[in-house]
Amino acid sequence: MTDSEWALLEPLLPDRAVARRACQWLGHRQVINGALRRTRTGLPWRDLAAEFGNWKTVYMRHRRWPMDGTWVRLQDELRRGCDASESRD
Repeated sequence: MTDSEWALLEPLLPDRAVARRACQWLGHRQVINGALRRTRTGLPWRDLAAEFGNWKTVYMRHRRWPMDGTWVRLQDELRRGCDASESRD
C-alpha cells in the first residue's frame, strides 16, 4: 500500500487505543497489507509471510472488520469519486 493510499484509509480504521490486546500491537497497515497479499495469492493464512506479522492476528482482524463495519467504511471511501469523471451516459 502506498503512503497516499494509507493516508486516505488510516482515519477510517478502529482506534488502537480502544482495541483489546494482550501482546505487542501489530499496526493496521501491516495487517491490511497481509490480508491483501493473502487475498491476491489465495495462500492459506498460516503460510502468510512473517513480514506481515503473526498470521493469526491478520486473520482475526480480517474476520472482525466486516462485523464492525470497518471494511464497508474503507470500501466506501475508496469508491468515493470513482464515477466523477464518467459522463451520465
